[in-house]
Amino acid sequence: QERSELVKFDDYFLGIPDKAPDLVRLQYGQTDPTVIALFERGEMDIARSFIASETKKQLLSVKGVTIASEPGIAMLFMKPNVTKPPFDDVNCRKGFAYALDYEAMMLQEHVTDKIRGAIPAKSPMPSSHPGFDPTMAPIKQDMAKAKEFMAKCKYKPGSHKIQITWISTVAKEERFALIAQVNWKELGWESYVEPIVWAHWTQKVRGGAETAPMIGQVYTFARIPDADAYLYNIFHSSRHGQYSASEFFADDQVD
Repeated sequence: QERSELVKFDDYFLGIPDKAPDLVRLQYGQTDPTVIALFERGEMDIARSFIASETKKQLLSVKGVTIASEPGIAMLFMKPNVTKPPFDDVNCRKGFAYALDYEAMMLQEHVTDKIRGAIPAKSPMPSSHPGFDPTMAPIKQDMAKAKEFMAKCKYKPGSHKIQITWISTVAKEERFALIAQVNWKELGWESYVEPIVWAHWTQKVRGGAETAPMIGQVYTFARIPDADAYLYNIFHSSRHGQYSASEFFADDQVD
C-alpha cells in the first residue's frame, strides 16, 4: 500500500472547523529526496519525523516551511535479540551498551544549533511520559566499563559477527548502525550493516527469535499516557513477535 485517502465526513457529530481540508492523503515509504521534491512542488504539507536532519534543514529553504519543536513521545531503541549469542549474555549486552557513542548519535538528529531533534534517554520511557523519573542519569559512552563487562562475558570478541539492521526508508538509521559498528570494533567485534524493508523486518520478527535479526532499530511511541501500557508492549514476554518486543526478552519478575 502506497497511499491512503481520508475524505471529510460532513455529518461528523461535533462539527467541522471551516479550515478543515476536504481531502487528506497519507503517503508511505518515501525516501528523503522524494520528500524534498514533493515539498518543492507543493504536493506535501507535513513530513514524518524520521527524515534525516539535513533533509529537515533543506526543507527550511522551501518557502512557507517551518519546523515545530515539541517534547516527543517516541524513543529509538537499538534492540539486541537476547536469544542469540553474544547477546544472550547480560555482561556482553552491557559491554555493547557502554561502548556506544550516544553523543555522536544525537548529533545526527540536530537540524541547526537551535533545533535539536533528540535528547539522551534516561530510562525506557520518554521524558514527557507520566511516571518518568527525572533523577535518573542518561547512559554515556564509557569504554572502560564496556571492556570491564566484556571481560565477564562468556563469549570472546570476534567469536560471532554482529548483524546490525536498519530500515531502508529511514536513512539516518544507517548512520546509527555505522556508529555502532565503529564503536564495537574497538572492543574487537566485527559486524555488518544490513538495510531491510520495514515489512520484511516485521515479518522476520513475527517469525520468532530464530528469524529475528541480531540488532534491530525501532522507534516506540507512547500512544496513551499510561506507563504500564507502554512498557508492557516492550518488555512483557507475551508481546514476542511484535516489532516493539523484537529483542525477545523474557523475565518472570518483569512479567
